[in-house]
Amino acid sequence: MLSNLFLWSAKSNVRAIARSVGLVLVAVILILPGGTVMTQPDQPDAYYDFLRWNCRIKGNRARVSVHNRITINHKRGEEHAHLVFYENKFVRLKKVEIIVEDSRGQVIGSYDKNDLSRDCGFGAGYQVFSDICTYYLAPTSAGYPYAIEYHLEQELKSLFFLSGPRVAYDIPVNSMESRLECPADLKVHYKVYGLDINPEETVSDGDRVLIFSGNDIPAIDTDTLSRLDGSRAGEICVVADEFDFAGREFSGWNWSGIGAWYADVARDRYEHRLSGPSSSALSQPDALETMKQVYNSVSNKTRYVSVSVGVSGWRPRKVEETRKTRYGDCKDMSTLLVSDLAQHGIEAFPVLVLTRDEGYVDPDFPSFEFNHVIAVALHGNDTVWMDPTCQWCPFGELPWTDEATSALLVTDTGGVLVNTPRAPSEKNHTTREVRIEVQPSGKLVAVGSITATGGRARYLRGYLPHMTRQEIREWMGRVVSSGNTRFAVKDAEIINCNDRDAPLRVTFKALSTTPVPLVNGVRFFDPILFNVGLGYDQTDVEGRIRPINISYPLTVTDRVVIITDSAQVVDSVRLPDEFQTEYRFGSRSLTAWRGADSCGIEMIHSYEVYEVIPEEFDDLMAFEAALKTRADHYVRIFSR
Repeated sequence: MLSNLFLWSAKSNVRAIARSVGLVLVAVILILPGGTVMTQPDQPDAYYDFLRWNCRIKGNRARVSVHNRITINHKRGEEHAHLVFYENKFVRLKKVEIIVEDSRGQVIGSYDKNDLSRDCGFGAGYQVFSDICTYYLAPTSAGYPYAIEYHLEQELKSLFFLSGPRVAYDIPVNSMESRLECPADLKVHYKVYGLDINPEETVSDGDRVLIFSGNDIPAIDTDTLSRLDGSRAGEICVVADEFDFAGREFSGWNWSGIGAWYADVARDRYEHRLSGPSSSALSQPDALETMKQVYNSVSNKTRYVSVSVGVSGWRPRKVEETRKTRYGDCKDMSTLLVSDLAQHGIEAFPVLVLTRDEGYVDPDFPSFEFNHVIAVALHGNDTVWMDPTCQWCPFGELPWTDEATSALLVTDTGGVLVNTPRAPSEKNHTTREVRIEVQPSGKLVAVGSITATGGRARYLRGYLPHMTRQEIREWMGRVVSSGNTRFAVKDAEIINCNDRDAPLRVTFKALSTTPVPLVNGVRFFDPILFNVGLGYDQTDVEGRIRPINISYPLTVTDRVVIITDSAQVVDSVRLPDEFQTEYRFGSRSLTAWRGADSCGIEMIHSYEVYEVIPEEFDDLMAFEAALKTRADHYVRIFSR
């Protein structure tokens, strides 16, 4: 897990490396996850023979030993045999021993740290340079089953990096034992997620020993666990009550203490800080405009990028350095934003976030499990939330990964656990307008536009500029061919792509590739050219007790005008029946109208929540099925 890493050089795309770092740096080797296809109930594709973890704490340091063995039964199980280790300046990989045995127990491969492939110096796509080194190996065998047994030792140079092992996976574990030894006067807090395991605890000769053990642990099905347990299933989270790191001491296991520690770490990074209420004479409208100007200045003039070397992976750079170099990671840019707002008398604070695509903060177990930093400013009795790393977020809007989640607001006196704001569905509104001309041959000419705000607009702004005109036409062709009629796009144009304060708009002209057939004197065609619904069906909810994540509330409006040729006057067209249905999680409606020389329909479907709870799955399935029943939307044109 990411616990204790404070890897704020990263943002929402950090999962592949940062979460892995959290596992391995603090004691556990990462076996890259993958779905397990069960061939027989007693013969999984792979399983762990045993998991052994031992951590010995001495002062502000810890020594960790891991000894695991995994058996690969079939070729499909090889996805569990990719071994990955990490180390950096503060967590050293002291020893690695790996042996591979065939089905007869004969050793067919033996490796140490020097035999592993090694990459150092370059991080994920958001990083220019990182001092993390990655070691990896993917042992194989000509026959099955075969086993991989590995032993590693690590040294943690600060208990800031202390975390617990993972003791259950999506493959079975025959036995596991995790042992934590520490001085009796050091408080170490722990919590087990997704498993009913309690440790045996003894105190002897001034040492406290915790032993977690278990046998025949089945493969974890996260869909059958709660949202929180599902996001951390199989992990034992461990946090030390006291440690030293980044030149600062931490003491006191609570959210306030964690916030106070970060405030102390970042205290000398600012140019300007407000120590009390603002003395600004700005009126509230002027203050809001000033916030917008400062936000746009930081966001537009500072490139989001990271150079993580040593403690800089966890402590922001000084504001003057970020301003001078014109780049920074999330904590650098948010520190700059808070400092510049303070210069104008506007009180603002950094906020530590675990982005929603990375999991959920446990409000009952304070930890350092955050991977991102944003900012919040006070505006009268209200707040304004800002993420300066979000290239396409207008002032006052957050990316969906920052929304509707628990976060730690950092003040000079401590941290306060808060909830980031929720966006209403109308903030994420996509309107798709099409004028469809039905030619005598049955071919359709479609001229239309897609206008997007909020999350959809941000996604398209990050996606479309990298495409050629031909690629945009091909993309648009796939978009407008989501219904029952295939189209070839002849032209497409993007409007307001680089203006994040304006709705993004894509216009297009398309021709159907084949005529709409005439069946018994009637042409049936689906006027909704685009995809509708979330794409879930009954197989996605069977046995599931976790909510379904929608990412963010959204509304989609499809507005269609139909023009027929002179031989088929408008009263020869039969429009679909109007309807309206509402649920707690969303609504859908269809209205139709008829004019002198045209007719049309408008269909709106919206999702008003971030997730659908299990009690509403039946309603959601009915909702999705109704959206996808295209025949209900058919327009019928009768031949004259």
